[in-house]
Amino acid sequence: MDFLKTFFTVWLICLIGNQVLLYGACFEAYCIKAALPHTFIISIIITVVYAKTSTRSKNDTKT
Repeated sequence: MDFLKTFFTVWLICLIGNQVLLYGACFEAYCIKAALPHTFIISIIITVVYAKTSTRSKNDTKT
């Protein structure tokens, strides 16, 4: 459940940043729809990398 919470938080931040920086702050439905696929993929990559590094750092501190 923590993974999903992290993923949707990252996706929301990525989507808002994308809309502001790349789409000229366009929050119309067609602009959001255009941004969903690539922000989804970017957010998955960021979340997986974050989860792996946080798991690795937790294992390092236990030993």
